[in-house]
Amino acid sequence: MTAYEAFTNADTPPQLAVARLVAAPGQPENQVRFEIVNSADTTAAGVLVHGEIRNENGVVETAEATFDYVPAQSKAAGALIFLSAIKGKELTIHAVGYADP
Repeated sequence: MTAYEAFTNADTPPQLAVARLVAAPGQPENQVRFEIVNSADTTAAGVLVHGEIRNENGVVETAEATFDYVPAQSKAAGALIFLSAIKGKELTIHAVGYADP
């Protein structure tokens, strides 16, 4: 965090949004790539992203990824790796927490 951020945005929390990216050719069927965007003027540290796949019977599996930092007004990308294939299942991905750096 810069000194400017500390004085001008101390009370503005990070604003995190997660979106699934289009599968790349050759991407394994058990992986889902995603992008996390921080549209605020405050950096988030230790950002935890949680994903789960469900079928008609409920949750099949969960996966998580942690980002050391998602700086202010930026984005980062990553992947969740499940043990089973995602195809044919409902997928949800969202940020579940962060720390102030």
